Amino acid sequence: MAASGLFSLVLLPLAVVMTLAAALLLGRRRARSLAFDESVYPGLRSLRRATIGWRVIGLVAGAVVAVGAVSFGHLRPYAFAAPLLAATAVVAAIVVGQRSVYKAARVRGSAGIEHRRLRDYLPAALTRWVACLLALLLTAVLFSTLAASPDDMGRAGRAVAASWTQGDGAAEGVFGSLRSPYPGSFYTLWVGIALVLLLVAAGIGLVMTARRPRNGADPELVRVDDALRRITAEGIVAGLGVGVGGAAFAVLLVGGMDLVQLAPVPLVTAAGVVSLLGAVVALGGLIGAGVILLVPRDGGAR
Repeated sequence: MAASGLFSLVLLPLAVVMTLAAALLLGRRRARSLAFDESVYPGLRSLRRATIGWRVIGLVAGAVVAVGAVSFGHLRPYAFAAPLLAATAVVAAIVVGQRSVYKAARVRGSAGIEHRRLRDYLPAALTRWVACLLALLLTAVLFSTLAASPDDMGRAGRAVAASWTQGDGAAEGVFGSLRSPYPGSFYTLWVGIALVLLLVAAGIGLVMTARRPRNGADPELVRVDDALRRITAEGIVAGLGVGVGGAAFAVLLVGGMDLVQLAPVPLVTAAGVVSLLGAVVALGGLIGAGVILLVPRDGGAR
């Protein structure tokens, strides 16, 4: 792997982690306790523990998956998909945690008539931002896949190439340049597969969160349970944002660096600059979603 690729995929993620840590220390956003009488609602106590505990388990599992994906294989085919695979592990852990206490909010008494909608629990601003990150990732993957070329060993979709003419008259000549690794189909195929897995896991988790049964006739139980549903939904959407933002950041950064250094062709250089600007946007989304994932809110309605 070229030095630029090594810098992009190893040192820059480390910088992201350090930035997240600084945001946690300096930011104003902090989780607040969700108070209720645990002796009266032991099921809600179990549900709260699972809601937070399994998120932590998911974060640990996601870190392991990310390291494994980046390290696997001589040519690192899963490197750009690593954020998506890590996020899938986080979301899957949250889903498992919800399933383990699926009926914790169902207690004896009148069931109550309710009509719960998924959008009542989704964090609106975060959901819109993640949708924008998803559009950015899809655009970046489509562009880099179409722009890619075979590398010097003939492996399709692993490099980017350009040619140009230089000189005048008899001194005129055609020159060419090639840079690798580049996020073409050799890498983006796995990005697409990992993205589908993440979207499926997130969809299952969100539907399960909204449909989890409870006794809707108890106002206090409903208040606490609604808060826990919002915390869970926020965690799933934030995990989706981390995966999508991280993958977009990796694709745009490595692709942009390759294009900027590829050839003295204004159009190619401009494409590289635009990619790098997109990487900055993706990084901002990644950091924001990461902070939300690491520091849950109190689940209050907003």
